[in-house]
Amino acid sequence: MKENRNKGTAQYAILAVVFLFIGFTWLFMKGGFSGLGSAKSLYTSGRAYLHDTDASKHNTYAIEAYEVYGPIAKVSGNRYWYLVGLEDGYYCLETSRWDSKIAKLAKTGGELETPVYLKVKVDEDITNDFKNFLAYPENIFWEGNPTIWAENILVHQSFFASNFMDTLIFLICMGLVVYFIFLAFKVKADNAKSYEVLYERFPELKDNLDIIETNSEYADNTIKVYVYKGFLIINSTDFNVVDLSTVRWVYKLVNTTKYSGATVGVNLYINIFTEVNGRHSHKKYHVLNIQNYSDVAIDRLIMYIGDRYPDVLLGFSTETQQAYRQLKKG
Repeated sequence: MKENRNKGTAQYAILAVVFLFIGFTWLFMKGGFSGLGSAKSLYTSGRAYLHDTDASKHNTYAIEAYEVYGPIAKVSGNRYWYLVGLEDGYYCLETSRWDSKIAKLAKTGGELETPVYLKVKVDEDITNDFKNFLAYPENIFWEGNPTIWAENILVHQSFFASNFMDTLIFLICMGLVVYFIFLAFKVKADNAKSYEVLYERFPELKDNLDIIETNSEYADNTIKVYVYKGFLIINSTDFNVVDLSTVRWVYKLVNTTKYSGATVGVNLYINIFTEVNGRHSHKKYHVLNIQNYSDVAIDRLIMYIGDRYPDVLLGFSTETQQAYRQLKKG
């Protein structure tokens, strides 16, 4: 056995990297930090949309609007169409009925005193809804023959739909990164504390942990669980040390993860309740789940603890719950 104070930290480090990747991928899709800011900052950062833009429906763009007319039609649900004028022509702008900003702009009569910047997503008009709308003369209220681009519909992204929600998703990902980094450092610190407790109690183990595997009263090298001079040593997924003289209750805990009714994961734990100087506490210890072995191995360990420490409560039941409550009351 070798000392490994980083044991059990890798899984949290990997999760931190995964959410870091997700967060910055999301940020990139939204146009970087400028995409989480104002529409103007997104526009000036190079995410402007015009007809020749090679746009993706997953990304957010910005437009510089000189005119806003409408609503020109009510479409499915609570959605409305407006006609918005950019420097290279007119486009269909779709909004929700609660989008007061676009409605207010349209009330100015169409032409705006100063251009406004708006965040949009680009939705390809696959069903030609806007083209069909333009085919009816009664829907045309403008004079002349202006350039109207009908291939795509621009969907306005309100502050709540873009800035707030996009920023929230990014911050959630970054929060999870911090959380998993914290867990990795906590596991490392707990490992270090367990090693120090072990070395303080048994100096002979310092730089010679192999003694545990050869001289323990109880040893299971498969799931890496040992009892050495009255101390339970769990070197399974991380490193833990428990003084068995402090144990009051122990039982096996099985956590099953299911997806669509099928079992996709099983985690096994030893749940141990201790009492030190009149203070009760408990912790569950993760054990390697080796098919057709670990489940029985944990039962065997619990029975061993029960044989050596007859006063320890074993297993989970209504009776052991009540007995432990009485024990805590003194």
